Amino acid sequence: VCRCPPMLSKPTTTGPRPWHEDMDLLLGVTTLVCTSLILISGLAYGLPPIFGGRQRHYHALIPGAFGLCIGICTAFMSYERTRKPAAHLLVLISVCGFFGSVPGVLKQPAIWTGQPVEKRDAAWIQTWMFLFCFPFAIFCVAWF
Repeated sequence: VCRCPPMLSKPTTTGPRPWHEDMDLLLGVTTLVCTSLILISGLAYGLPPIFGGRQRHYHALIPGAFGLCIGICTAFMSYERTRKPAAHLLVLISVCGFFGSVPGVLKQPAIWTGQPVEKRDAAWIQTWMFLFCFPFAIFCVAWF
């Protein structure tokens, strides 16, 4: 008498999920970008000399506002019913952050060569925002 376990017609595991279906990955990346933008904004507003500024400007709070919006969308991504609208808003916010930060990136060659640049701190803040929003926008479009 054979005491081998019976063979199952279907595998017991489905295997690893593709990366674009992994909700934990999406929530982790959006949380990282949200937290980073809020941190950049807090540093730029609280310690302006870090970014080359002399005084506090309310413009330094713009990355934090984008981070807060991304965080709100992340909270709605957890529910199946609100996932799709939140995902579309997430892409829109990240693309707006990307296009809004391009002027600061275009000032970087002048900053690096030592030329005088108007609003040097704003250019640095926009560059940091670009470094988070551009890859995030690509990630969001590829994920969805």
